[in-house]
Amino acid sequence: MDEYLGSRIPLGWNDEDVYLHSAYVGLFRASLVVSIDKIRTRQGKHSVDCRLLTQEDVALLQRALKTALRWMARRHSCSANRRLYVEMLKTQRSIEKYVAALASTTSQAVVVLAKMDLVEGYGSSWAAMAGKGDPSHIGVQPYLAFFKTASKYIAMLQKTWPESLIGHFAKVTRSDQGAPQCVILLFLQPESGAYSWKTKLQALHVDFNKQRTAKLYDPSRITVTDLTQPIRKQSGVRTQQFRQLIEDLFVKELRYRRLNLPARRRSWSKGGDKG
Repeated sequence: MDEYLGSRIPLGWNDEDVYLHSAYVGLFRASLVVSIDKIRTRQGKHSVDCRLLTQEDVALLQRALKTALRWMARRHSCSANRRLYVEMLKTQRSIEKYVAALASTTSQAVVVLAKMDLVEGYGSSWAAMAGKGDPSHIGVQPYLAFFKTASKYIAMLQKTWPESLIGHFAKVTRSDQGAPQCVILLFLQPESGAYSWKTKLQALHVDFNKQRTAKLYDPSRITVTDLTQPIRKQSGVRTQQFRQLIEDLFVKELRYRRLNLPARRRSWSKGGDKG
């Protein structure tokens, strides 16, 4: 399952309770659980002892796996979880409208991807960051709180270089270490002066952290990657390349999962969007 979904979700797959999962996950588990229960019963144990697996057991598990993967490959299988399917379509429409509005200004844009996460050793104040929330969504509250942190960084960027930011997308997801991570895609005017946008954004983040630690907030860490040259080397119209990049980062994941958010809350945003 990790291998299958990891190859389809650009930022990795983490199977945790903070996510609302599609029917894929339920089917995958159900298919294997039936087979595993048979093996466990035959072994007379509370859980399967892999050292005692027979060739027939392995064949049984492989058949269950192939059944699940074959069903997951169906074109319209994602509609089995309507809530995620509708979320995906709404997100696609919203993004397409925004990208269309940017099309005339992105032909020469600098494209930068920034990943923001918590500095290792911090994060004990997640509960304080999250505040009080609905108990049924308590696991996701730190993610929403960290999303606000990334939004404040974007606001600082807009205030520092108000004419330079053409547009942006941002979302919060889970890092490989299990902590909240924000992904920010920026479309910027070509840089002027000796410093690149990568250097400017990293320097801005130093100032951002100084302000936050002065207020006793945990510092964050940022990794900045300039995607401009790799995109220019690809064939095709830049607008189409932008759309594919945004689809990969912000839409594709919704076929399989999204954060288990309270009503009327989102885990992503775009420039000029107050939602």
